[in-house]
Amino acid sequence: MFLIVPAVIISSDVIHNAYSKFKGYGYFGVKLTVIFFIVFTAVVLSLPHGVLPLDPKTGYLEKVKSLDFNFLIPFSGGSGPSGFYFSAQFILWSWIISLVCWLAVLFKTKYAKPALLIFLVFGIGYNVLFLNEYLGKSIYGNVPEISRKTINYVLENKEIKNVITYYDVGAYYLRKSGQYSSRFYTAPGRDYIPKLSAFNGYYVIVDFPAIDKNGRYWPLISRCDLIQTFSDRSVNSYIYNCAGRN
Repeated sequence: MFLIVPAVIISSDVIHNAYSKFKGYGYFGVKLTVIFFIVFTAVVLSLPHGVLPLDPKTGYLEKVKSLDFNFLIPFSGGSGPSGFYFSAQFILWSWIISLVCWLAVLFKTKYAKPALLIFLVFGIGYNVLFLNEYLGKSIYGNVPEISRKTINYVLENKEIKNVITYYDVGAYYLRKSGQYSSRFYTAPGRDYIPKLSAFNGYYVIVDFPAIDKNGRYWPLISRCDLIQTFSDRSVNSYIYNCAGRN
């Protein structure tokens, strides 16, 4: 994070030097480039995108190897703000187009001027969309809102005791209400099978990043009774009742 400000200053100076070599862009050229970006965005974001489990990472590797980028990348801050999904396809093509355009500017080709305009429009547009999803979660699902609904449902149902929460979602409020039991993650370096196998209580699963439904943990969770779900586009949550089960 300490590199952000210096990176912005350096890159701004480089872009300004490139831009200053050309005369101003006409209204029609700018308008046409913006329309092109809007159409590109609408087409790419309207494609069906799959949700891959966070672990194992081989799922992402297989997608890349098969040149299938129609999947969502989970961006998560760990213990920071709630995460969000974003299109791998959109990221890939935005970067490729920007790179090609910048190379045209860098090597001073005859297409340098329109290429710089495309680079600027895609650069600004990409960051606006990315920031919008980071703050508003309006395209692929609102993780904080789903988390809030899920935790509120648990807090309002005092018969729900001994909660294990995935990714430690809502831990503060569950501890405060006396309903918190434990947490679990899907990181390969940790083994929660003994804990989940012996657990007699409730699971709170805000499924972000997604759990592998064919993995080692989901069968232990889904053997229990599903009592509530919440959904928002590509984000889902589940509350399972394992009380009284062995």
